[in-house]
Amino acid sequence: MTETTETTLNGENLDKWLERIDALHRQANHPNTGPAEAASFRAKAEQLMNRFRVTESMLVGEDGRAAVTPGVGTIVVCPSSSSPYRGVYRKIAGDILYHVGARGVWRYTLDVEAGIRYDSLEIVGFESDIAYAKILYTSAQTYFASRMEPSIRPELSDRLNVYNLRNAGMERIEIARKMGWGESGSATAKVTRLYKEECALRGEPAKLTGRGNSVATYREAFRTAFPDTLWDRLWTARHASDGGSGQLVLANREEQVEEAFYERFPHLRPTPDAEISDPKPLTPAEQRKRERERERELKRIVREATEREARLRGTPAGRLGTAAGEHAARQVDIIPSGSSKRLES
Repeated sequence: MTETTETTLNGENLDKWLERIDALHRQANHPNTGPAEAASFRAKAEQLMNRFRVTESMLVGEDGRAAVTPGVGTIVVCPSSSSPYRGVYRKIAGDILYHVGARGVWRYTLDVEAGIRYDSLEIVGFESDIAYAKILYTSAQTYFASRMEPSIRPELSDRLNVYNLRNAGMERIEIARKMGWGESGSATAKVTRLYKEECALRGEPAKLTGRGNSVATYREAFRTAFPDTLWDRLWTARHASDGGSGQLVLANREEQVEEAFYERFPHLRPTPDAEISDPKPLTPAEQRKRERERERELKRIVREATEREARLRGTPAGRLGTAAGEHAARQVDIIPSGSSKRLES
């Protein structure tokens, strides 16, 4: 289950191609790049990635077998206990793994020097798919963290730092403490004043001020909308295929990855269901008790879902957080997996 040769295309290995793809994305995201030119850069990046994946799949050795086979990689996702958004990061990583056509299992990795344990994904897949998964996760995680877990940047003005922290849904008193201004009323008023000033300079409304804008609801809406929107974009990218000959080649990759995965983790290979003996029948009283428990649980699920929907869609803060999360997720560059067309979100 190891690679027997290094994939090259036009004499360049994967690292060189990834550098070119990354450079194209940087050009596309440059503030001086116009929309049409940016679309051209992204389309070119997509074509390069797809060409490499097809070439990687078609390489054959002297024995007639595939010259490149699935290997193993690791994505360090997030701290296991200290990250308040652990569930979001794990969902993003899992969705990306599915998108690139790799398989993985959750592991723990330890930074001995820092004494921090991390959630990690051990990945089985082709070299280019693993590399792309890492690039895509880093991009998505960076966008999310910059908005939900920003830190104070000494090179920025107080006004910009307050703006970034407030847009992360941080309470005014918490921002005042982080900025070293204390917890007094004048300190929190300063936070509000600087936030409004920066919004005015940007020509945007000061969204997180006034009544009805619960920052807790804003955060909940953002962390819900971001991974959901990213998944929608990944789904769209996967289904933006042209159905060309390359698709037949790439389809075989899934079978190879699956077999390599079960070779590495044989205990996870599906087995025929063993015969299960009939359980002891419930008495009428036990049956009624179980039905009542199921009914209570169903009512609880419906009630919590209704309350959550009301928070996220029926409050100003919820709508602001949802819109901000959706917007942030749309900034993540996605190369359609196995596709030679691109659908812009």
